[in-house]
Amino acid sequence: MSPQFFLRKSRSFLILTFTLSICFLTMVYSYGQTALKIYGQVINQYGPVGNVVVKVDNTVFHTVTDQSGYYYIFDVPPGNYKLSCHFGEIQVTTGDYVVVGDGPAVRRDIYFEKNIINIAPIYVEAVPQAEVLESGFEVKVYPVRRKGINEIKELLHEIPGLNLMISPATSEIFISTGGIRPEGVNVLVDGRKINSLLTGRADLSQIPLNAIKSIEYYSPGLTSNASEGGLGGTVNIVTVDNRNQDFLHVSFSRGDYDLENYEAGFGFIRPDLGNIKITWENGFSRNDYKYTDLFGRSRVRENAYCRYEKYYISYSNIILGNYISVSGFGYSGHSGVPGQTIMPSKEAQSIKETISIGSELSRKFSNIHRIGIMLSYLKRDTEYNDTSMFIPYDNKYIEKEASLTLRGNLSASRKLNIDLKACFTSGFLKGIDHIRPLYSLGEVKREVYKLYGGARYHRDIGKVSFSTGISQAWDFIDGTSYPSMSATATVTCKNLTLSS
Repeated sequence: MSPQFFLRKSRSFLILTFTLSICFLTMVYSYGQTALKIYGQVINQYGPVGNVVVKVDNTVFHTVTDQSGYYYIFDVPPGNYKLSCHFGEIQVTTGDYVVVGDGPAVRRDIYFEKNIINIAPIYVEAVPQAEVLESGFEVKVYPVRRKGINEIKELLHEIPGLNLMISPATSEIFISTGGIRPEGVNVLVDGRKINSLLTGRADLSQIPLNAIKSIEYYSPGLTSNASEGGLGGTVNIVTVDNRNQDFLHVSFSRGDYDLENYEAGFGFIRPDLGNIKITWENGFSRNDYKYTDLFGRSRVRENAYCRYEKYYISYSNIILGNYISVSGFGYSGHSGVPGQTIMPSKEAQSIKETISIGSELSRKFSNIHRIGIMLSYLKRDTEYNDTSMFIPYDNKYIEKEASLTLRGNLSASRKLNIDLKACFTSGFLKGIDHIRPLYSLGEVKREVYKLYGGARYHRDIGKVSFSTGISQAWDFIDGTSYPSMSATATVTCKNLTLSS
């Protein structure tokens, strides 16, 4: 036989062996998968709680939270279950059932304190500024100091009570307050929630710096009851500026680690056109990033890059006595830092795109102080790309949320103020995992109907000012009603203020 015959046979044998090996590894990898059914995070008033045993009652399924408070329970059959938590000598059980089906995993965050346990929904909604003010509450407003400020984190550092969590490589910025995790802090832009439906966090680095007019901070006590804010309070970033002022700016900066940043923007106001404001930012940087892969090993990505573009546009005007406002921002970023990777790869990257837009139409009448309609829309795509054992790894999440709010305020007298609101919110979350389909989130949909009513009474008696407010809210989430109530009272005498 000729040498060419043996060469052809050897090549065929190698190709066959390689193909069978890949098939075998894929079968072993797929066979070892388990289906994630229930997951979430256990927290208390100080933040995440580790080493808590989370058990599915009347079953053999249980797990222990890690140091970040997260727990994962696999292979739970379909049914209605209660969760119980065991921490030291404390053992408590949830009052609500967790519904497990044949579809994607169910997320349940648990608030755990002494003998109290509560299943916290990942969809939360904060009350707009006007409702908080008219219900007898106060809010702290921090105007933006433009001079010497180059990053949004420098603005946030100046606000008391806010702690920042910053990723040096991806430049992501999250807010925590009083030990409460970032998922427990509501972040709004012009009254629109921008928290991720997947993680509950809001990345403030996606907001253009030059679009910010002021930052409002609602402490946890003001928005944790009927106003339904996060456990860590609410931060509202105000961008719409109605000042009669034209401006134009262009800037460029460079720094270490190939840091580059470009900014441009303009704004003008005309009686016939209204107030228009547009900004654009572009940036690029490199850095070394430490992370942990799926096997728990510490890894370092050298010269991990981060490139982004940010857009912002707003328009406001008064037409025929009606106030009209439209504002929104967009973000597109590529980073060399992936999510949870299986194998280190130089081609690994994460791609994030976000768009948030909202509009408001309101009008003042003689007896009714204000009546208005608010629309908002949020869309966020997050994609992680990597390579595992010569197999492309693509994990993608799609988030969409839209809401419609009707709001009215009645000034019955100079001392009494009544506020009403009806809101409908629709959320959609989809997770796609091409290499590990059993781990994919699938599709999660949720509809929330909210009714809110509040009243405030204010009276001045000599040098003493007395104010009290009460509010009641009903949330209808997937057919289940969740009532809540809050009340406040404030007495002010010169520079002394007492409140409860």
